[in-house]
Amino acid sequence: MARPGEVLKAGHWTYDGKIRCRVEIQFAVMRPGSGDDQDAPEWRDDQEGNWFVVSYSSPTDPDRCPPMWISGQGCASLEEATAQAEATLRNCDLKWDT
Repeated sequence: MARPGEVLKAGHWTYDGKIRCRVEIQFAVMRPGSGDDQDAPEWRDDQEGNWFVVSYSSPTDPDRCPPMWISGQGCASLEEATAQAEATLRNCDLKWDT
């Protein structure tokens, strides 16, 4: 079993055709909720479990992905997280390293 924060898949995408930026899929045991009272409980509240979180680096710091809890909602599988990253970066020349 993976450890929280462990990078399970990594790659690079290109910003503006020039800046090579990192993308990672990290393992997490908690999916952070929104905290918004207007959201349904499954989105509002933190959810324990096995989650796969996509982290994208910024073009201003292209080699560093933010900690997993900053990167948004988690996916239920590595395949789902991979598909999410590929859809998000479909026009950014995404290449997976691992």
